Amino acid sequence: MELDAFLLVKEPFNETSNYINQPLDDKVRLNAALSNFMWEEADACTKNHTGMIHIHKVIETIQTDCPLFVEEVCSNVDENVVGVYMNDVIYEPSFYQTMAKMIEQDMFPIYNVIWFGLYPLENGVGAYTDGLEKLGYHEIEVSSIGEPMAVLDFIKDTALYVIMNNVIFKDGETIGLTIEQVLSIHLGESEIFDTPTFRIDDPFLTNL
Repeated sequence: MELDAFLLVKEPFNETSNYINQPLDDKVRLNAALSNFMWEEADACTKNHTGMIHIHKVIETIQTDCPLFVEEVCSNVDENVVGVYMNDVIYEPSFYQTMAKMIEQDMFPIYNVIWFGLYPLENGVGAYTDGLEKLGYHEIEVSSIGEPMAVLDFIKDTALYVIMNNVIFKDGETIGLTIEQVLSIHLGESEIFDTPTFRIDDPFLTNL
């Protein structure tokens, strides 16, 4: 397993072995910027970057190596870094650094390792993970009538449960984050990715 992050820089950088003297492809950059629903200025803040710092790490033990990777990314973030490109999205540098503080509390930096995305549906929202596949798992999706932030919390808790307990989902089984909760999961075509994902029943619909 391997993790990669690209720090988008706006000024000429003292060249090191991990500096790439060219910007991220602009179509890729724009799509990644627009994918970050929490940072409206992502496009404007990153469109004039001039190069990238590549951070790469082989992941042997997820719970120990992922925090080390996040710390290395943060150690390279300075005033010249205008965005962190990872998991098909551009993170705001200050957001990435703030979320990394979970490590200081002996918590897994789930928001730095996995991106949790949202997209609108006619009767609710869809939420998905981006980054689980790099750690050896299928990505997860859920369509829900719930409030967007509540749906994000649910899918975040599910991803964290998978990572911390090395859970391998099986098509057709049920899961629940509480004793009372029983949700079916099915491996099928994704709304986001070209590869199959595990889709979970709406956790809020079952509570009606």
